[in-house]
Amino acid sequence: MKAIVCLTYPSEYPEDGRAFKRHLDTFQKRLKRLSIQGFTCMEFQERGAPHYHILITGILDRHELSRMWFEIVNSGDPQHLQAGTSIQFIVDDDDYRLEPDRVRYREMKRKGRKNVKRMFIARAEAESYMIGYFKKMNQKVIPDHIKNAGRFWSHNRGLVAKLHAVVLSGNDHDLKRKVRLLRRWYMSKLRSWGIRYKGQFLPEIIWDGMRFVNDLLRHARGDTLEPASS
Repeated sequence: MKAIVCLTYPSEYPEDGRAFKRHLDTFQKRLKRLSIQGFTCMEFQERGAPHYHILITGILDRHELSRMWFEIVNSGDPQHLQAGTSIQFIVDDDDYRLEPDRVRYREMKRKGRKNVKRMFIARAEAESYMIGYFKKMNQKVIPDHIKNAGRFWSHNRGLVAKLHAVVLSGNDHDLKRKVRLLRRWYMSKLRSWGIRYKGQFLPEIIWDGMRFVNDLLRHARGDTLEPASS
C-alpha cells in the first residue's frame, strides 16, 4: 500500500446511501483507470455526514485527488475543493513522484509550521490507523436521517487476504486432536462474526477474519487454544 486517502463532504451532503455509495463507486472507477486499487472504510461524522478512509495501492497527486472528488460530488464549494480531501503517503515508499511533497514538507518543518497537516506516515502507523477506523464503533452508528447506508467497508478485487498454511506438530493422535479443536474454535469464531462456514477447513479469509488470522497464528506458536463449546 502506498497512501491513506480521506474523503469528506461539504456542508450539504446526500442522505441516501445509494447516492453517496454511487460517489464512492465513481471514485473507485477513476482510481482503477490509474491502475490504483483500495480498501475503504466508511464512517459518520458528528454532523451525520459520511466520510471515507481509503488505503490505496498507488501514488495520487493531492491536487488531482481534490479536483477528482470535488467533481464527483458536484460540490461547487471552493472551501471544499481545498479541504475536502487529504492524503498521507506511507513514508518507507521511495517512489520518485513523492519527492516534491518531501521537499515541501521539509521546508514547512524548517519554517516551524507545527500545525501543518502531515504528509507522510509510517507503514506500521498507517496499518494501526486503519485498524482504529474499523474499531471506532461510535462512528459506525447510522444517523436517523441516513437511509440505505449499506456496508461500512469495501475493497477492490485482488485485495483479499488469504491464510495459506498453519503448521502444527506432534504425533498422529495429538495432530488429530489439535485439528479438531482448531476447527471447532475456528467455526465458533466465524459464527460470532456473522460469517457462514462454507467449503473446506481454513478457506479464504476476508478482512472480517483478520483478527482470526492473528489469533490463529498466535495459537499455532503454542499459546493456549480454547475449544469452542459444542
